[in-house]
Amino acid sequence: RVGRWVASQTERPDLPWHFGVLDSAAINAFAAPGGYVLITRGLYEILDSEAQLAGVLGHEIGHIVQRHHVTVMQKSAAISAGAQLAQARDRSFLVNNLIGTGAEVFARGLDKSAEFEADQIGIVLAARAGYSPYGLIEVLHKLSARGSEDSSLALLFKTHPHANERLSELAGALAPRAAALPSGKE
Repeated sequence: RVGRWVASQTERPDLPWHFGVLDSAAINAFAAPGGYVLITRGLYEILDSEAQLAGVLGHEIGHIVQRHHVTVMQKSAAISAGAQLAQARDRSFLVNNLIGTGAEVFARGLDKSAEFEADQIGIVLAARAGYSPYGLIEVLHKLSARGSEDSSLALLFKTHPHANERLSELAGALAPRAAALPSGKE
């Protein structure tokens, strides 16, 4: 319900959105092209509010709306296919190569700029949906407090920048906007 409401705030509200929880103690969330968003039970269990859930889901929805995975898969497949086209004219070979590229993207994660962009989008989408824009920031603080030695975060740090780095990027992105707000003084 929360995911669908947050997704309805995007420019792609009619995408067939699907949300689910993976039964894993690891702390992570994933998005896939076509509107698929999954979070792990481990992440879900550390959330204290719907605003935090909305922020996390907004981040993953941001990847889908911006087509981050599709762009990376297309670039990677084009480079790989171009190099191998001379070697193989077999269409099934090229299709299998594209599938392998997709699996690699999901296992390795996206580049940092895509993650930082998705963080900003997640905050905006959560706020548009009526949730506190600080939900994602609260989650990132929770992750930062756990430290990189926490084994439940191992997969998260393979697919996302460290929480402290994400918090710094968000602070830099939000500071100019916050400075532009009226101070309340007359």
